[in-house]
This record gives sequence, C-alpha cells and structure tokens, in this order.
Amino acid sequence: MKLSLKPLVLIASLLLTTSAFAEEAKPAEFRLPQVDWSDKTICRLLKSTQRREYHQVAVQRGLACAGSVKAIISAESSREDYEGHTVLVASDVSKSAADKAKKWLSVAEEAWFSKDDPAWDLYFPIILTIVGTNTNAGEELEQKFCEIVKAEYPDGYYRSKCANPNQPGCTGACFIADYAREGGASITGWRTIEGYHLMILAVNPSPEYKEMIFHEAFHIYQISHITTEDHREFERKMGKVSDVHNNTVPWWSEGTANYFSASLYSKQPNVKSGYFKEVMGEHLEYYGDGAAPIVGQYLRSKKKLYDIDYSSRNGLGYRVGTWFVAYLVHNESEQKIFDFYASLDELGFDESFTTHFGKPYRDYVDDFDVFFKQPISKLLRIIP
Repeated sequence: MKLSLKPLVLIASLLLTTSAFAEEAKPAEFRLPQVDWSDKTICRLLKSTQRREYHQVAVQRGLACAGSVKAIISAESSREDYEGHTVLVASDVSKSAADKAKKWLSVAEEAWFSKDDPAWDLYFPIILTIVGTNTNAGEELEQKFCEIVKAEYPDGYYRSKCANPNQPGCTGACFIADYAREGGASITGWRTIEGYHLMILAVNPSPEYKEMIFHEAFHIYQISHITTEDHREFERKMGKVSDVHNNTVPWWSEGTANYFSASLYSKQPNVKSGYFKEVMGEHLEYYGDGAAPIVGQYLRSKKKLYDIDYSSRNGLGYRVGTWFVAYLVHNESEQKIFDFYASLDELGFDESFTTHFGKPYRDYVDDFDVFFKQPISKLLRIIP
C-alpha cells in the first residue's frame, strides 16, 4: 500500500571492490576500519556508507571529509509510547520532523477514527516508524522495530517481515530501510494479522509529506473494517479483486485514500484556496491549462476502471479511481463512503456498495464513464 505511483525499485546488492577487503566482501556484511587503511580509503567509505565507525576514524585523523558528510548517525533511534501508539524514529530524523508526523497522524485519526464506529477496537495499536535518508539509520531502526515486535507481539512476529531477515544489501529484511533509500510511505502490517498496524514513513518537508500520512491513515481506516484473516477474502472486501479476473486493482482502495487525504489536507489552516481542484487536476496531468491526458488515456484503453491493475501506465487506476470517488462523493456525500465501510465486513464489497449507493458498482462506473467524457472544465466543477 505504498503511496508512490512508482513501483518500488529493487535494491541491488552493494559489492565492495576495494583491495582492502575484496576477498571477503559480502553485501550484508560490514568491515570495521583497520589502522593500516589509507586516509583516502576511509574518506571514500565514509562518503559512500556514512557509517559512524568510519566517521570516528576520520575525526581522529583530522580528515576534512569528517565534516563533509551530510548525514552521520550520531545517536540511537528513539522510541516514544502514548495511548494506542508506538513511535520509532531513526537517528537521522529531527525531533521537529517526528513531532510534525505525529501531529498530522492525530489530525487524520480525529477526522476518521470514531469511537462510535464498529471498527474502533481495531484502529489501534499503531506503530509509526519514521526514517530519513540515511540507510544505516533505517537499518538500525528496522532492527529495533523487530526486537520490539518479537518481545511485545510474539504471535505476530512470525507473520511479519521481521521473520525473513538477511536480504541482500542490508543487515535485516529491508522492508523499513528501503524507505530511507526510496522515500514514500506505506501500511505494511495490520491489526488483524500481526496485532498492530505498521505505518512506515520517510519524512520530507513538502506538503505531500502530510498527505502521505493522511493517505496511509485512511488505509488503516479501511483495513480496520475487515476482520477476516483470509487474504483472498480481505482483498475482495478491499475492492482489489472481483469475480471478473484474478488481478489486483487499485481503483477503490487507493482512489478513496487519495481522495480523502487530499480533501482533508485542503481543509487545514493556511492551505491555499483552490488547492483541492489543483491536486485533482494533477491526477489527470492537467496543470491549469491545456488538455488532461489521463482522461484520453483511460477512454482509449477500452477497459473498465475496475479492470485496470496496478501495473497500468502512469498509475491509471490510481488516478482515475480518485476521480471516480470524487464523482461518487459529489452525487452521494462523503458520509455515504463511511457508511459503506461501516457495513463492509458484514455485507461484503458488492452488497455494501449497492446498499449505500443505490446501484452495483459496475453500473456506477458506467455512469462515471459518461461523465468523464466531458471537458476538464466541467469535470473540475464537482470538486469543492
């Protein structure tokens, strides 16, 4: 459930080629610096790996490169616990960035997690892991996370990615450390299976940083309304699979998360007027004038929205799915979406959709396709 439209890049093994230790080099290993290594070797390894051990030697030798590295791990990763939450912060993430992440998560929870909701008991606990850009700090944080899960959620540990360590290129499973390399955010574990929701977040100062948190928090909202442990049934209730095909599709699960994260952010203090329309236009590759290429791409595909899988070009299912939700909300209201989720576990996807929106989702998509043929100026009129 990673937010980025780009597929996660596979991390290639990092092969160390210096003569000092080429004979024993292995991707997941780290060699302590030796006293006979040259200054040049220490500086090169410091700049490429940003390991604390290399930095310490560079400082002891008075090397200029000791002060030229932007992100040296200078402290241990931190842990904070408060009601329903455990927050783990990588050592290269500032306190202010971590505080902002917690703040925006609380904004999303206040908006969507209601004590009157049947899923209230399944919204928590949430483990929020926050990484920066230093991969070593990301690996240290991942190790700490796995230690906590093994000690505090032993039943969930063996169902988590922690149970598959020693992946090439890192000292753990890399499922958290990869976000330091690639950025983005995701929900990687959920309450029904592991005993907790795991949100992984790579922080940066852009507005998307806040929307990423909202997006992933909405995934927690969705997941918490599904209690089955059967993976196929879970995907069916999430709207990711159907009787038509076996491919997983993003139109509903990602479309709702995209729409509600942008909608919520647009309502925050000091957000510029017209922000929501701007974001919705960008989903169609429309930037204020000219054409909206995604509309044409969708119509020319001759595919129904619920048949477009995750591999589609330009994230077509994500983008158009977000617009379908906007169309649905315009016709029915945001509250109807929450009503849909409230009965989802009992009724299933198809019946809950028909119950709350008055017709099967396939018929509603047919209506949407007619709407979507209009000029972009008319499409934008439905965005508040």
